Amino acid sequence: MDLVVQGAFMLMGSNKRQQREIAHLKEFEEKAASADEAMRCLGRLREDFAALQKRADEADAAKEEALAKLAEEKGAREADRRRADEAERAKAEAEAAAVKDADDAVEKFLAESWKADERLPWCYE
Repeated sequence: MDLVVQGAFMLMGSNKRQQREIAHLKEFEEKAASADEAMRCLGRLREDFAALQKRADEADAAKEEALAKLAEEKGAREADRRRADEAERAKAEAEAAAVKDADDAVEKFLAESWKADERLPWCYE
């Protein structure tokens, strides 16, 4: 009988060991399932990050393009302003030259008038 009891205890011990192993396997399966789920989430996160990175790159490109356009427009406005300033200076110079020419013409006329007056006979005085 000892052998039967001993065999029963061995089976029970073996059964408990198997139960522990089964429990460990179930725990491992749960952890593996959890790890698989984590890997799927990580994959989705990577995809989302790649999409966000692409949108950020597109936004940066659009920003650079807008800045270049603004710089070009600013350059055009400055060129227009320089041309307007040059036109104002040219106009002022032309007016000054016209005034000088008019002054020179008046002085010449007056000088010629005085010369003519000097040549008149004294009797008209």
